Amino acid sequence: MSTSTEPVSAETPYAVPMSVQSSIDVVLREQLLRDPKAILMGCHPLEDWVDEFGPHRVRTCAISEPAMVGMAVGAAVRGWHPIVDLVRSSFAFVAADQIINQAAKLRYISGGQYHLQLTLRASTRTELGLAAQHEQTPFGVFMQSPGLKVVVPGTTDDSGALLRASFDDPNPVIFFESPQLAPGPADADPVGDDPAIGTARRLRAGTQVTVVGIGAGVTLALGALDRLTAEGIDAEVIDLRSLVPLDADAVRESVRRTGRLLVVEEGPAGSAAAAEVIARVCADQETFCRLRAPAARVTAAAVPMPFNPGLERAALPDTDAVLAAVRGLLG
Repeated sequence: MSTSTEPVSAETPYAVPMSVQSSIDVVLREQLLRDPKAILMGCHPLEDWVDEFGPHRVRTCAISEPAMVGMAVGAAVRGWHPIVDLVRSSFAFVAADQIINQAAKLRYISGGQYHLQLTLRASTRTELGLAAQHEQTPFGVFMQSPGLKVVVPGTTDDSGALLRASFDDPNPVIFFESPQLAPGPADADPVGDDPAIGTARRLRAGTQVTVVGIGAGVTLALGALDRLTAEGIDAEVIDLRSLVPLDADAVRESVRRTGRLLVVEEGPAGSAAAAEVIARVCADQETFCRLRAPAARVTAAAVPMPFNPGLERAALPDTDAVLAAVRGLLG
């Protein structure tokens, strides 16, 4: 988190591109300022924020994810709007019962009596040498948890707006942020202050192949664009932005025009995110009939993340893998 205590608002202009963490810090503080029911929970909150908002709203929790998320679920049921900083996405596994069996299900099993305006945020994979137990991307686990929304921003200029939308959603939301996001291209479709969760964003129009990015997969897709263009390949790049709900219509519309689909994500193939996108496309007869080549995906290797830097780089997807996959689709 940043340490700035200067007043901010949703209208604050920024002259330079912001990092993922800076953008999220600004939005977190905005939420605490604008919503008196917002509570920030974490194991290591900033002392400046504790002093400013008080220990009842910026809560220093024990290093026990089940206790922290369980407390947040109880607070949400009572009408508060908790924000839980899980730090690493791997730690969400520790609180799986509270997230999957409690937060995701209470609105349904109570017949709508309880509204859980609850946001969980966690960082996904990055090249930091944090090894197998800290470097995971559990998209698929939480995609299979009805009642829980799964938001995965693909650009830094979109992450803050999507986090605001997550705060305002009446359902529990798990927000996966990658430290390796890049700003969206200047000619991308504009981002509103509060983009709707479940709406994909076209970052670059193209005619020959649709490249769908999930999280840091967007950075890889954008990183490959210049080389693809130099080879005369006109690629369309779509940032999916959320996995639940998933904007299959936007992907299908694009694939009907380009005839080819590549999905890029930072997790392994077994995480199910890329596979679900491909399944939604192939299950639609009109779109399936327009495919000129089998749909493809670029993912991380299906291995525990190595600690060794060289092996870590080898296990993660890169722009060369995206380039090779696009060339393969074009034959």
